[in-house]
Amino acid sequence: MTRKRSIGILAASLLGGAGAWFLLSDSAGASALTDLHLASFAQLKSDFNAAAGRVRIIVLLSPT
Repeated sequence: MTRKRSIGILAASLLGGAGAWFLLSDSAGASALTDLHLASFAQLKSDFNAAAGRVRIIVLLSPT
């Protein structure tokens, strides 16, 4: 086995392990996915501002 191939296998294994750890890790304390409506923006703002000391991610997805 060549050195380049060994490095590729090691890199793929590390990426696979990191991906599995991320997907299977405990997400206690994380908010569930929710739909945004005009009436729910105040709650979103409140939750977002309350988590100032943590990492906050908002993902907006469109079906089109």
